[in-house]
Amino acid sequence: MRAIVLTSMLMLSASLTAAQPIERIEVRVVDDTSGAPVPGAVVSIGDADDRGVVSVRVEATDFETHALDVAPGAPRPIVVRLRRRALRVDERVVVTAGRAREVLSDVPRAVSVVTRADLDARLPGTTPDALMDTAGVLVQKTNLGAGAPYVRGLVGNQILVLVDGVRLNNATYRFGPNQYLGTVDPDTLGAIEVVRGPGSVLYGSDAIGGVVNLVTRAPEFSNGGWTRALESRAGISAGAVEQRGRLGVSLASPTLAVRGGLSAHNTGDLRAGGSRGTLSPSGFGEAAGDLALAVRLSPAHLLTATLQAHHQDDVPRWDQVVQRGFSRYAFDPQTRQLASLRYTAQSLGWADAVAATASFQRTEERRRIQRAGSVTDTTERDRVRTFGLSVDIQKRLSPQLVLQGGGEAYADAVRSTRVDLDTRTGVGLNRRGLYPDGATAASTAVFARGVYTAGRLRAEDGTRYSSFRVSASDATFRDLDVTPSAWVGQTGASVRLVGQSLLFGSLAQSFRAPNIDDVSTLGRFDSGIEVPSAGLAPERGLTSELGIRARGRAVSATVVAFRTNLTDLIDRVRATYDGLPTFDGQPVFQKANVGEARVTGWESEVEWRPYPAVVVTAHATATRGQALTRNEPMRRIPPVNGGVALQWRPRTSTWAGLATRWAARQNRLSSGDLADHRISPTGTPAWITVDAFGAAPMGQRLQVTGGVRNLFDRLYRVHGSGIDAPGITAWLAVGFRP
Repeated sequence: MRAIVLTSMLMLSASLTAAQPIERIEVRVVDDTSGAPVPGAVVSIGDADDRGVVSVRVEATDFETHALDVAPGAPRPIVVRLRRRALRVDERVVVTAGRAREVLSDVPRAVSVVTRADLDARLPGTTPDALMDTAGVLVQKTNLGAGAPYVRGLVGNQILVLVDGVRLNNATYRFGPNQYLGTVDPDTLGAIEVVRGPGSVLYGSDAIGGVVNLVTRAPEFSNGGWTRALESRAGISAGAVEQRGRLGVSLASPTLAVRGGLSAHNTGDLRAGGSRGTLSPSGFGEAAGDLALAVRLSPAHLLTATLQAHHQDDVPRWDQVVQRGFSRYAFDPQTRQLASLRYTAQSLGWADAVAATASFQRTEERRRIQRAGSVTDTTERDRVRTFGLSVDIQKRLSPQLVLQGGGEAYADAVRSTRVDLDTRTGVGLNRRGLYPDGATAASTAVFARGVYTAGRLRAEDGTRYSSFRVSASDATFRDLDVTPSAWVGQTGASVRLVGQSLLFGSLAQSFRAPNIDDVSTLGRFDSGIEVPSAGLAPERGLTSELGIRARGRAVSATVVAFRTNLTDLIDRVRATYDGLPTFDGQPVFQKANVGEARVTGWESEVEWRPYPAVVVTAHATATRGQALTRNEPMRRIPPVNGGVALQWRPRTSTWAGLATRWAARQNRLSSGDLADHRISPTGTPAWITVDAFGAAPMGQRLQVTGGVRNLFDRLYRVHGSGIDAPGITAWLAVGFRP
């Protein structure tokens, strides 16, 4: 028997019998779900029997082995569809936790992973929706087009979001829930990795509560000749009259690979559960496009270019219209464009691996605001251009010691305007925007990390130095020039116990540097008017955690306990403007480093495979936050929450599942929660929902996926959200596979 490495199309020759001629067998190996070529597949061919039938065996990493018999004269080419093997949670490869590829079972951190298979099974409307079933994460929804993840009790600009390692957080990223995660198309994603806990040593500012890395689907090379694949999918949902579609294409050769596509998504007004009815206005539309090009310069050198564009139209805030007295309050439009160029090299002698990434990102946010009964229609527009550069170097100095190091630099330029239009006369008045027009922010950083392994013991230490500068020329307020800096470090260790069990612990510092939104905002918020504040210092965190990851033949489980002490927290305090405590009839506030707090909690997740085709997963998280300065609970601390899922995945393209999500009541509220119109004064009630979903093939090229969300039509709201969750919602998607 002989084995041949294969990616897409392979010619195999076999001697069928001594008297028969050599027959050429054409085999094409593709992913059963996407139809894309399977890289690195291995085809083994046996000897022909007396009838001339040849046995063929196809194997590939992360795919189930496929065996078939090929008779003389069988149709050519033979298309072999490999089904992805259902990896155990701890078998998945992650890159975010250590800024390098590692198997999850070896990572001494709390990490959650959402795979492409998970996304295909649930068909999330937005990327925030894709995180809703993730261990250790609860997603707040202020409107349908957005969503902000709570991780370890923190949210907004205290959570760092990356797209393929490039910062999505920019200099105007706001405190508290925000909408920026919604500007990433879920159809472009190959995985989402959530590192729960501090990540400032490797990733810098904002990574206090955690790091969310959105990993897009990379182009895949072939091992011989050109291959091409077309994929398409259309979906509908009955809950909010939702339609979505995706058309994608991929081309591949041994040295060049391309992947791209277009997506469109439109959703009507949300229908809440129970008897609440339709919440209007809440619907919106969006469109996205992406293109990725990979060039293999040599076996050790790779160049990848990526383009992404996302556009959302007229995304309303239902809570502001219904509860806050606005006739119009919408993000119209909310856009993001990203261009990046990444070079990677392996085995250079002086380094085992080198990666350099240059990026340009442009975001635009335009807010259309008009109070009920007012003749003034306000348009606020903020545009941010961000240039980024990062370098990573890894070197193994000995069998036991690996060193990592590198540096990053980011530069933001902000254009901010405001026009107040008198709807009676059609005359517009130009006023200062939310930020000073022309404000800039820049940061530079260097970091180093060492990992030492000896037998069952692994130890790691790391440090980072970051410097920042925020500058603005402000005709309304005095000019700003803020230059904070921060040193942070971390240390940790893990030890292998009996079998595959891993005991791990760490102590890590984290920080968030004040940005343009902190130091220069002039604008309204729920409780008043905020005016600029200079001289702010970075927020800081110190987190200790202890966890255990156990693995048996059929069960995997992880439990982590953590404690984070927060100091120099930036919060709004009462202030004056021109010596007066009010401005425009609203109380005046200003940000200051006034807060200290403590967050404690635990996280757990379990995976059980009682039978090869049956998978049961469960997770639960409990968080308690205390604002020490005010001697009251911290704002927006999520309640105890979790989920359970049961999936049946036989060795076919047919599968089915049931899942529940739940949250306990949260009535431990801060004064800020009590003043927040999105949270009831009596707290957020407990809730539980049930979803059903499944898939089945229709012939060789069509796959139907569908399900029902909130099966019992429960009326509920995620704590801190500005809109109720959807009621019972049936959805159906049809995908085309080449």
